[in-house]
Amino acid sequence: MRVVRDGQPGPEFEVALGSPSHPTPPGSYQLQRVIRRPAWNPGPEARRRGKTAVPPSSDGPMGVAKIPFEGSFMLHAGAKPLEIGKRTTLGCVQVSNDAMGELLTWFESEGLLSTAKEVSGELHHALRVPVELRIQP
Repeated sequence: MRVVRDGQPGPEFEVALGSPSHPTPPGSYQLQRVIRRPAWNPGPEARRRGKTAVPPSSDGPMGVAKIPFEGSFMLHAGAKPLEIGKRTTLGCVQVSNDAMGELLTWFESEGLLSTAKEVSGELHHALRVPVELRIQP
């Protein structure tokens, strides 16, 4: 995964992508916001697998943060080391908590994050300018 700002490459990360039966949509997406301490509301497939909602936390399935990029697809933390580089998700792009921390530090160093607003226990930041996410399987 590569993050690009104003045509200039930013950080790159190894990720876990969607499984063959739940592929991650390749392409370029404009990131608009970051949600720290994210809650998790499982989609239909996860509910079929017995998963239930998790309240806002940095320790939940989304890890320390999630970044919506297309419909219900997210770039989110929480990946375990053995998942990285594999197709194991239900379509989301998943990175480790450390990688997400590095990405958020980059956003901050570039002056991209607005002040957080608490929404139902989550911390929402708008990106001051959109940042492009490129996904190339």
